[in-house]
Amino acid sequence: MTIELADWHDILQVLHETYRIWSPGLTKAAHQQYVWEQMSHPWSKNHYRYLVYKRNSTVAASCKTYALSMTARGREYRILGIGSVYTQQAWRGTGCATDMLHDVIESARAQKYEGLLLYSEIGPDFYERFGFEELGGADFCIFTASAGQHTAPLAADTLSPLTPPVPLEFEHIAWMVRHHARWLRREPYGCVRSEQYWHYKLTKEKFLQRHSHLSWPTLQLIALPGNDCNSGYMIVEKGGTTLRLLEAVGSQEARLKLWRNLLHLSVASGCNRLRGWESGIKILAPRFSLLAVLPDGISESHFEPVEYTERDWGQGMLLALNADLESWPDQFPCPLLELDHF
Repeated sequence: MTIELADWHDILQVLHETYRIWSPGLTKAAHQQYVWEQMSHPWSKNHYRYLVYKRNSTVAASCKTYALSMTARGREYRILGIGSVYTQQAWRGTGCATDMLHDVIESARAQKYEGLLLYSEIGPDFYERFGFEELGGADFCIFTASAGQHTAPLAADTLSPLTPPVPLEFEHIAWMVRHHARWLRREPYGCVRSEQYWHYKLTKEKFLQRHSHLSWPTLQLIALPGNDCNSGYMIVEKGGTTLRLLEAVGSQEARLKLWRNLLHLSVASGCNRLRGWESGIKILAPRFSLLAVLPDGISESHFEPVEYTERDWGQGMLLALNADLESWPDQFPCPLLELDHF
C-alpha cells in the first residue's frame, strides 16, 4: 500500500465521485477535459503530479502535487504543493488519507524538498496532525457607506482619471512576470512565477470562462504606465456588485496609485463591496486607513472601515522541512497572493 502515479482510469474514478463537489460549473465531459488539459500543459510535465493511494488494487485516496519554488531574503526554496486531497467514499474512516499524506511527506523529505504548502478547504485541524502550521488566513472587506448616504454611484467624469482595466491576456504575461519578480524581492517570502506557470494558470481561467455555466468572472488587469521602477499592476474580478482584488504588485508608490485606481473603479462601477486576501491590503499597514489612497472627488465617508474575517476556504498551511521556513507562519499580513492558490 503506497502512493503511485495515477493513470487516466484511476483519475476517472476520482472524478466520478468528486464531480458534484469540485466541478466549477462544468458538465462531466468538460470537467474531464479541464483536468486533462491541466495535466497536458507544458508546465505540468515537470511540476504537476496526480497521485493515488490504493488498497486491494483499488483507488482509496488521491491528491495532486505541484513542484514549486518560493523565495525569501534572496534565496529560493524547493516547495512541494499538495492539493485536492480526497478519500473515496467506500474507504472513509479507514485512515487512507492519513497514510497517503504520510507517504507524500516522506517522499518530499527523500527528494530534498524544503517545505510543503497546501490550501485547506476543511479547516486546519486535520493537517496540523502532520506538523502543518497556518499561514495568514484573513480576508479584508470594505463596504460602501450605509444609511443611504450614497444611494447611487458617483458619476465617473467627476472623479480623477482612472487607468481602465482590460481583460488579462497571454500577451501580458512577460510584463507581469518582470514586475512580480521585482516586487517579490522586497517581500518576506512568496511564490516564484515563470512565464510557463502563468500560462498554465491563465489557461485554466480561460477554460472556465468559456465552459462553466456559472458566471465565471473575467480576470481584469489594471496596469500603471511609466518606467519599470514606477510601474506595477493589479488583477481584479467583478461579480455582481462585489469587486475582488486578487493581487497588487509593484513598488510602494505604484501600489498606492493602484489603490487609488481601485477605489475609483469600485465607486464608478457602483460596487458596494471590495474584497480580497490580506496580502492585497498590506500596503495600507499599519493603520489600514484609506485616507492615503482616496481619489480626488471621493470622501472617506463613502466607505466603511476596513473589516477582517477569517477565510473559510483556501487556508494556507506550511510544513517546514528547513529551519529557514519556520518563521513564515508568524508573518502578518501573510504575503501569499490569491492567484498562488492551487
